[in-house]
Amino acid sequence: MIATQSIGMQPFYYNYKGNRRTIATSVRQLAERGFPMEINYKAIPSFLMYQYSIGGSTLLKDIGVSQPNQIRALQESEPELGEELLPLRLLNLISRSIAKKTEKSQRIGLLLSGGLDSSVVSAVTTTVHRDKVQDAFTATFRGHSELGAATSVAEHLGLTLHEIPVTASMVAGSIEDITALYEEPLGDAALINNYFLCKTASPYVDTVLCGDGGDEIFGGYPWHHYAKYIPWMNWTPLWLRKLAQRLVTGNPTTANRNRLERILLFPAQLSLDSMLLYPTTAMSYQNVEWLLKSDACDYSFVSNSYEDVYDKALAMDCLNTLPGKFMMKANKFSPPAIYSPLIDEDIISFAFGLPQEMRKDKYILRKAVESMLPPKTVWRRKAGFGTPIASWLNSDELQPMVLDKLENGKLLNEICRKWALAEVVDALRAGKVNSTGAAALGLLNVVWGLFSLQVWHDVFPMKTRGKKQEGGSVTCPRNLLTVRLSRPR
Repeated sequence: MIATQSIGMQPFYYNYKGNRRTIATSVRQLAERGFPMEINYKAIPSFLMYQYSIGGSTLLKDIGVSQPNQIRALQESEPELGEELLPLRLLNLISRSIAKKTEKSQRIGLLLSGGLDSSVVSAVTTTVHRDKVQDAFTATFRGHSELGAATSVAEHLGLTLHEIPVTASMVAGSIEDITALYEEPLGDAALINNYFLCKTASPYVDTVLCGDGGDEIFGGYPWHHYAKYIPWMNWTPLWLRKLAQRLVTGNPTTANRNRLERILLFPAQLSLDSMLLYPTTAMSYQNVEWLLKSDACDYSFVSNSYEDVYDKALAMDCLNTLPGKFMMKANKFSPPAIYSPLIDEDIISFAFGLPQEMRKDKYILRKAVESMLPPKTVWRRKAGFGTPIASWLNSDELQPMVLDKLENGKLLNEICRKWALAEVVDALRAGKVNSTGAAALGLLNVVWGLFSLQVWHDVFPMKTRGKKQEGGSVTCPRNLLTVRLSRPR
């Protein structure tokens, strides 16, 4: 039985035991209550593919995570708003979301990358809470920095910008602690940046706001531009798609072949939903099949009933990526509490009721803040805020730890084909893991996914497993709810 909740709310974990369902905001609370922490091996392929547990399952057996309700498109009723007033309506919705999420906050900080989404949240927040907002925080990396863009926005809004350089040494020294806090493998390496940002912000503020969600809601990713062509791919006969998949080796260490295979597999996905989510995968199922001993895979993504393929593509992202990849990280590092104002049910419903041309390439989001930010910020093309995983993996500080986990990790040696794991290790030693090209990205994601999975296996049980309480009445820790269910007749 899958638990559901309103889209935009932080997902919760749950476990069924007899006629009781126990609900918690963290896995740790379930462990302290005595629920066994056993690996759900069937969820490992989906984690490696998507970097998060998808479709209501988790990497722990018998523990599920709530899924969002379907998106309802909010059509403006009487009086109908003209297109010139729609950006103002969106601005009001963002302001309301910020006010709602910071109602009890005394001092608010902003995670500011310099990109459009975080700049929008920063601009609106300084308008809603000028007396509570003074500080913004941005992460920088050796050889890669968006400090200039973040500084420009901070100066425009009158904010004090704190730069946090994140190094490979910091990652190596903290990744086990971060994984223990997050409770799941760090498939999305950007979580590491959030940890150091929140750690730096903690003495200054009690709440931080970020810009997660803008791309998924307002069509900001490059592949959204090509959504209209996907139905043509879906006309390919199923037998031909299956044949194409059988021709793929899935070996991520063969750079040129892997690049061609990644391209070939896009139109060879077996359903329209799979095609729409394929650009969000960290590795293909064929990569996973090449790597793992077992091909047992038990997962399902959340689909939707939109007929228009662009609406359907954005809805797939909102119903899967937002709750699974972004919402699950909220408040795991608290304090300070971290919120994503754009991931709000009213904002999402409003967006899906708009004419498509207004939410392609985040057009309406840009128009909403056109007078609040510098033009170069409002109309800049998406640059991305790439975490330098390749640089970390090739560093003297982190690479020895990664090699040790890959070669000697108990879980990896249990689930991976020995020869495949050896090829991945050899590729890392040979310097083939880099950040250039689609083929390198495939190998990069394989190494990082395996490493983060083994780190989680090593630290999670020791950090969370508690003694089982015997008998007596149920005592619920904070944020833990146990309810008695009626037995089915």
